[in-house]
Amino acid sequence: MINLKTAISGICVTAALIAAADVSLAEESVSELRLAVVENRPGGNAVLQGNYSRALTEISRRDEDRFSSVNNLCVAHALMGDFAKAELMCGEAIEVGAKRTTRDEALALSNAGVLSAMSGDLKLAKERLAASVALKSDLGVPGSNYKVLTNVL
Repeated sequence: MINLKTAISGICVTAALIAAADVSLAEESVSELRLAVVENRPGGNAVLQGNYSRALTEISRRDEDRFSSVNNLCVAHALMGDFAKAELMCGEAIEVGAKRTTRDEALALSNAGVLSAMSGDLKLAKERLAASVALKSDLGVPGSNYKVLTNVL
């Protein structure tokens, strides 16, 4: 397990590696909410290392896995504080994920929910996280995020 801490706009970010189904995922905890990054895919490991600029470069050069690319771009932009670009990438990750698997769509919705919370829209955050949990209730990240947000509201 990697335990990496970086300060971003006063928010503590903790990265921990987890295993999930056929793809190894990494989670970044923003306060108590977590963003899911697909590691060992373009930009994933760079995001985990806190090198968001490198992540953007890696992703723009390689696009063999569109879901992983737009999902990791969503997270990188969110952690860089560029919420407008993050929102675009999260939206695309939701669309691409919906065409692939329920799991991918649920993870993208969860990331979009965390992004909404980071940008101050807790109502939209709760809606997105509820949709994520409704799609795939057995995923730890969306369920955990929904519980955290429900306890806040």
